[in-house]
Amino acid sequence: PEELTFASAQAEAREEERRVRETVRRDKTLLKEKRKRREELFIEQKKRKLLPDTILEKLTTASQTNIKKSPGKAKEGMTILI
Repeated sequence: PEELTFASAQAEAREEERRVRETVRRDKTLLKEKRKRREELFIEQKKRKLLPDTILEKLTTASQTNIKKSPGKAKEGMTILI
């Protein structure tokens, strides 16, 4: 059997511990980057699903003009269910 001194065993243990910490740190960093990319992808998908701003502006201006033109009709058209 090979004889190991306490100092060499201690140095080897420290080196192994350092490698483990480095691996854990690298894994955390990779996971963080993966989450960030996935989140950015979700945000991009959500933006693509949204209606264009021009359509939304037309809808809001059209609904505002309809409300201003006929405030009485909006009340008449409402029904109350009991």
